[in-house]
Amino acid sequence: MDSLLLSGIHLNTKVGVPDTERSTPQELSVDVELFLDLAKVSSEDHPKWGIDYDDVIKLIAKHEGAERKTIERLADEILTAILDAFPQISGAKVSVWKYTVKGVKAVCCTKSRSR
Repeated sequence: MDSLLLSGIHLNTKVGVPDTERSTPQELSVDVELFLDLAKVSSEDHPKWGIDYDDVIKLIAKHEGAERKTIERLADEILTAILDAFPQISGAKVSVWKYTVKGVKAVCCTKSRSR
């Protein structure tokens, strides 16, 4: 199966278990891999058979501002929204990166689902 990868999408949201951590927005990074047949867009070299990357980014941006305790919840919300919005994909994988955990460079949660 073919895939498209959108990597390093910036998202500002309030996430964290302690109330103090959720008091201010944090910059997270989101990677999204979309699984779909790209044969027609490749052979015809026409974007109408593919997915508009900007539409995916705008959908992810809608998740800014809401408060969550875990990146696991955020990853699942984004994954569900993508699968609901793009029926032409057969599955997706979403990774949410958080950089504010003391003592580590980053923490990442990856969720994936097929139809």
